[in-house]
Amino acid sequence: MLVLVQLLGGNDALNTLVPSDGRYRDARPNLALSEGSLLRWTDDVAVHPSLAPLESLWTSVELAMAAGVGFEGQNRSHFDSRDLWWRASADPNADGWLARWIEQAAIDRADEPMEAIALGAGPRALAGSSASAISDPNQIGFEAPAGVDQAAFEEFLLATSSPSAGDSPLLAQARAALPAALSAQKILAEAIESTANDPYGDEPDVALAAQLNAASSLIRTRPGLRVVTVGIEGFDTHADQLDVHADLLGDVATSLAGFWSGLGDEHRERTLVMTTSEFGRRVAENGSAGTDHGRAGLQFVLGGGVEGGQVIGEQRLDALEDGDLAISVPADDLYAEALRWLGGPADAVLGSVRPSTGLLRS
Repeated sequence: MLVLVQLLGGNDALNTLVPSDGRYRDARPNLALSEGSLLRWTDDVAVHPSLAPLESLWTSVELAMAAGVGFEGQNRSHFDSRDLWWRASADPNADGWLARWIEQAAIDRADEPMEAIALGAGPRALAGSSASAISDPNQIGFEAPAGVDQAAFEEFLLATSSPSAGDSPLLAQARAALPAALSAQKILAEAIESTANDPYGDEPDVALAAQLNAASSLIRTRPGLRVVTVGIEGFDTHADQLDVHADLLGDVATSLAGFWSGLGDEHRERTLVMTTSEFGRRVAENGSAGTDHGRAGLQFVLGGGVEGGQVIGEQRLDALEDGDLAISVPADDLYAEALRWLGGPADAVLGSVRPSTGLLRS
């Protein structure tokens, strides 16, 4: 089981995992976090104080970090970089990397109509697959018009789901998707209802928490589900970054900690959580109390099979590339670990043999 958490906008790596190098404070006279505010998870690992809810997962060696992550060839455009992260391919016509996995893994769908689902923002890693994409777990539904019986309305929809000879390709595709959409609606509605009273941190209305709450229920009740993607917007912190970034990281940390706590031991052992973000931020702060688009970023990896309590890769401030952190961990290598966790085929999906990062136990 893979849960992909997309931090959309470009998370600032340096104010997430804070280096001890004095050049950090030189480059950020207004944005550098004070020494006294940092959480010291080890002598060498200092993190943003908003990540406090994740400290126990670091201590229990279920949480690790990958620093200096990126794709060679990515640029500072949101559109281009997100597209590359979603495709993990230089081919602009390629399907999403997880869609390619679904196709090549030849998953038996006989017992599970929903092997993958995209909740919230940014489902493109699954683009090209039969996965269900739902922007808001609390808003899904095919509501019958006033005065029309709901069951009869759904029967009507199913009766019109077979494409006709005169249909345009888009209409035919929409018709064919109706049965899967109705099935997904029922499954997700049941999942949301079953977790209505779940403890989910202090802010159950946070968008990411709502998505992960639905994901948690689906993982516990749908053994055939293999992939869930979720997303949170807002990491494009060009201005007033300190408060905005603190709130965002707090949402992520609280949501992930609540999600992990609610899964239970059995499901934690089979679940891998990985974050993505289309790029990092520039090392130097800008003139608006923020940071601009950079290159390499930082990602979290959480799971029962993770070799936690470690940081792979590096954030070297003495070896910048055009003012950016250099890539020390190819994003393809992280994706390969995720695909190996799912059972492969990693090399075929990514088009090359990727080495182990050491993030997963053998």
